[in-house]
Amino acid sequence: MVKPNVRTSISVQIGLLQGGACCLLTIGRICGFFAKLIDGGILPANAMNYGTTTALLCASILGAWITCARIREKPLLICLLSAGVSFLTLIIIRILFFEGGFHRIGVTALLLLGGSLIPALLVSRARGVRKKNHKKYRSRKEKKKIRIGKYY
Repeated sequence: MVKPNVRTSISVQIGLLQGGACCLLTIGRICGFFAKLIDGGILPANAMNYGTTTALLCASILGAWITCARIREKPLLICLLSAGVSFLTLIIIRILFFEGGFHRIGVTALLLLGGSLIPALLVSRARGVRKKNHKKYRSRKEKKKIRIGKYY
C-alpha cells in the first residue's frame, strides 16, 4: 500500500489567491478594529495613520506566509509575487472606490514589500543550506601525529 504524500504543494495561482484573500481580509479587519476604537472615542482621530501602517505590515506578513506555506517552492519569488498581488489589488480598490487617489502609494508599496520579505527570509533560514561533508585526505604520518598529540 502506497502512503499518500501529505506535504504536497498546490499550484501557484491557488496559493497566490489564498494569500491575497487573507491579506485583504486582514487589512479590513485591522482597519475596522481601529475605526471602531476611534468612533468610540478610545483613540484619537490621527491614530488611523498608525492603524493602516500596522494593517498593511501585518497583512503582508500573513499573506506571504500563507502563500509560501501553501506553495513550498522558491520562497523569495513566491513572497514577492504575493506582495505584488496584494499591491495590485489595493491599487484596483483605490481606483474603483476612492476615485484614484494615489497619495502615499510608495509607502504602501514599501510596507507590502518589506512585510512579505520577512516570511521569505524566515522560511529560507529555516530550510537552511545543506552542506556536504567533505573528509580531508590525511596520510598515515599525519594521522599518527594527531593520535599522539591527543593522548600526550
